[in-house]
Amino acid sequence: MGLRDRPSAQYEITMRLAYPHEPGWIAKIAGLIAQGGGAIRAIDLVQIHQGQSLRDYSIECPSTEHATRSCGACGSWKASPFTPSPTTPF
Repeated sequence: MGLRDRPSAQYEITMRLAYPHEPGWIAKIAGLIAQGGGAIRAIDLVQIHQGQSLRDYSIECPSTEHATRSCGACGSWKASPFTPSPTTPF
């Protein structure tokens, strides 16, 4: 991996993702991010509500192009969208 292909905090993005609160989902998402050229810096749990996990993924990318690919890759899985209710705390 050349210097220009290494993930960098210079191109860091944060994605908020909702998916079923079941084993294996973090691994699936990490694989998609890696395929897009990103490196996970942090995963923060926002909340668990009605069987859905809502997490923020901080991702370092080598360029804005890789950041776009990482976002696109994560948008390609089949997860139900997170719809907060009026009583859902944020």
